[in-house]
Amino acid sequence: MSRFRFDNRTAIVTGSASGIGRQTAVQFAAEGARVVVADIDAEGAAATVAQITEAGGVARVSVTDVGEPSAVEELVERTVAEFGRIDILHNNAYWAPLYTSVVDTTMEQWDRTIAVTLTSVFLGCKFAIPHMVEAGGGVIVNTASTAAIVTSPTFGAYSAAGSATCGNAVPSGMRAPRSYTNPRSCPSASKWSRSRSMSAWSCARTRGTSGPPASSRKVAMTLPGPTALPPSRKLRTLQSVFACATGRRSVS
Repeated sequence: MSRFRFDNRTAIVTGSASGIGRQTAVQFAAEGARVVVADIDAEGAAATVAQITEAGGVARVSVTDVGEPSAVEELVERTVAEFGRIDILHNNAYWAPLYTSVVDTTMEQWDRTIAVTLTSVFLGCKFAIPHMVEAGGGVIVNTASTAAIVTSPTFGAYSAAGSATCGNAVPSGMRAPRSYTNPRSCPSASKWSRSRSMSAWSCARTRGTSGPPASSRKVAMTLPGPTALPPSRKLRTLQSVFACATGRRSVS
C-alpha cells in the first residue's frame, strides 16, 4: 500500500495562488494528488505550480475567475478531461471589501463578494458533484472565515457570504445527519460555536448513487484573512482540511 494518502487522486483548490490555498495545494501534491491550482492571479498560481513541480509533484495552472459560472464549469470539465476524475474540491477562494461598513459598501462590491465568496462554492459543487458520483465518490471542503461566526460592523458583506457558505453543504445535495465543532482551533468563536453548533468549515463527502446518502461534517476553524496566519494556526487549518479530505474528525 502506498504511503501517500492521495495517490491517483485529483484535487482542485481554488484561491490557491497564495496563503492557505497555496499551502493546501502544495500539501495535497506532496501526498500524491494531482492538483489543479485555480486562481484569477495567473502569476501567483504559476508560482504555486512551480513550487509543487520542483518538489516532484504534479500540478497545472487554471486561471479562473470563480465568480463567473462558465469559468467554474470550464475548470471542472477541463480537469476531468485531463485527469479523468475529480476526487477533492477545495472551495477556498474569496473576495471582499474588508474593513468597509455596510453604508460604504457599493453594490458592485457586494455583488462581487457574493459571487466569489459564496456563489463560487455553489458552482463548484454543482459542476463537480455529478463527476464525483459517477466516479464513485469524492470530498468537498468549503472554506469560510471566522467572520461568518464573529462579525464586526466593517465586515458586513464578508460575514454574510461566509455565513451562507457554512450551510452550503446541505443545499448542494448533501445530508447532514450530524455536525460537530472544534472550538479549540477557533478560540475567539468557541462560545458561539458551542451554543449554535455552527462552523467555519463545511466538509461534505459524496458517494455514488448506489450508496447511502452522503454525510456532511462541520468543523469550526481559524481561516486566513488579509494577512498571513501564525504558523501554529496555519498548521491547524491545514490539518483540518486533510481531516475532512480523509474522512477523519478534525484535529484538536
